[in-house]
Amino acid sequence: MHASKSELTLIRSLSQKKFRETEDKFIVEGWRSVHDALHSSYKIELAVVLQNHVEENAHEEVLDRLRELRIPVKEITEKELNQISETVHSQGIVAVARKKKLTIGDILGGKKRLIVMGDSIADPGNLGSIVRCCDWFGVDALLLSQGCVELHNEKVVRSSTGSLFHVQVVEDVDCSDVLHQLKKQSFAIIATAGDAPSEYTKIDPARKICLIFGSEAHGVSKEVHKTADLIVKIPKFGQAESLNVGVTCGIILAHLRMRSVIRH
Repeated sequence: MHASKSELTLIRSLSQKKFRETEDKFIVEGWRSVHDALHSSYKIELAVVLQNHVEENAHEEVLDRLRELRIPVKEITEKELNQISETVHSQGIVAVARKKKLTIGDILGGKKRLIVMGDSIADPGNLGSIVRCCDWFGVDALLLSQGCVELHNEKVVRSSTGSLFHVQVVEDVDCSDVLHQLKKQSFAIIATAGDAPSEYTKIDPARKICLIFGSEAHGVSKEVHKTADLIVKIPKFGQAESLNVGVTCGIILAHLRMRSVIRH
């Protein structure tokens, strides 16, 4: 069955934040990302697929899963796909997913030991990289401050390459309030800054940790600086002005996970 005009209009509208908020839905592009979404707790409501991809063996697993879950799969033309997808080289599938909103109450407590917080991360690609790092290194939760780019921005979803569906994420967090709550639960609050007095190797991986990465332009906020138990940097050996925040996140998480394995 071919996608209707109203279905294509809905998908096209979800490229804008105001419609994502009104509909409480977002777009997922690409076979890998749709696969991960289908095997997560997110609800997929519709998938549109290029006509010549519907019966391809390479995509049989995803298509079978869509049918198994009784999710409508509609065919579209190349021209229609180009109208609803922002990706230059689209993989031929776009799905509509319903947002899943967690609260800080869903995160606090339990056996969580490693939390990452984004403080006003503005670039969608950087946030997508952080989500991927959190997934790769098995972070218990990702908290995003009120000044962060929207989690369901198309570029964030795309650059997370499916990791969005594996990580517990809470948006619009009041950093000051949450950090004080985490301190009461014995978390060490570790902030990052290029001019920090200590290197990241000073972090004690045996402790419960909340690791905070600030905005690309201004770093972590003054409030975070005041609350942090330790502020760390990655030492510089070359001439680059700065490190991408996603790279910084990956380096420090890798260090913490390796140190934790060695200790055990």
